[in-house]
Amino acid sequence: MNRINLTFGIPVYNAEKYIIELLKCFKDTKYFTYEVIIVDDGSTDNSYEICKNYNNKNFKVYHKKNEGVSATRNFIIDKANGEWITFIDSDDLINFDKYAALFIKIMKNEYDYHVGIRKQKHYNLNSNKYTYLIENEIINSPVDKFYKLEIVQKHNIKFNTKYSLGEDLLFNLHYLKHSKNVNYYFGEGMYIIRVVNQDSLTHKYRKDKFEELMSVNNECIKLFSNDKKVLKSLEYIRVKNCISCIKDIYIFPGKINKPKEYINKIRKNKKMQFALLNSLSTTLVYYFWYFVPNSFKLFIIRNKYSK
Repeated sequence: MNRINLTFGIPVYNAEKYIIELLKCFKDTKYFTYEVIIVDDGSTDNSYEICKNYNNKNFKVYHKKNEGVSATRNFIIDKANGEWITFIDSDDLINFDKYAALFIKIMKNEYDYHVGIRKQKHYNLNSNKYTYLIENEIINSPVDKFYKLEIVQKHNIKFNTKYSLGEDLLFNLHYLKHSKNVNYYFGEGMYIIRVVNQDSLTHKYRKDKFEELMSVNNECIKLFSNDKKVLKSLEYIRVKNCISCIKDIYIFPGKINKPKEYINKIRKNKKMQFALLNSLSTTLVYYFWYFVPNSFKLFIIRNKYSK
């Protein structure tokens, strides 16, 4: 089969309330060829039947046992036949005309990684591509991005199914390491985050959250062990993750049996590695973590995040 221009990858799990509206977004176009690979990850509702019966010549619908979103995205990568691949979450929407207009430009330029910037103030870039993307948490998700499938396949870049937190950052960093040039676009109204899924892993208490985030951070460090600027960015993210774990004490009251012991475990995770990070704002967060007394630190976190 001849390779087509673009693969849209949609992992689906229990999305019967939302998926039809997303499927209706896709239109015919004469400017490029595309496929939409829809993979139902063992849904317990009617998601698979809805997708299977929705008529569009560009759709390829698969069903598999439930293995999680990372395994499902890997399945999509294995089935993809596009020169480029982009991912969409099943409970979101897209403006297909804007996607088409952008992709026509993508086919004409020489960039091999296209990253969507959602905030206008972040759009005018004048900084190291790695540190900017990491510190602004722009590559914490695979949506709003276009990847060259050739690079993904050549370097066997996959979502690590060992993790269910931070795996998207790890995937994007792995891809970024092998991309020669990055293009940033401001795609206002192109990708529409419609639903905040309160049943998702990011909105539930995770007993292993701290350990998993630290493990992912270590995996990221291995990718860029010789790049000091990137290591500083990853140290900033590590500290932010530590603060996030302490925040959970107040977001999920009663879930952590011994808060003081938990806090001490997080505080002892690593010693201060750098005198300064890449920017004033990241350095302030870094110093807040290491130099502000625990009691005051907890007071600030509690007042900001407790219900």
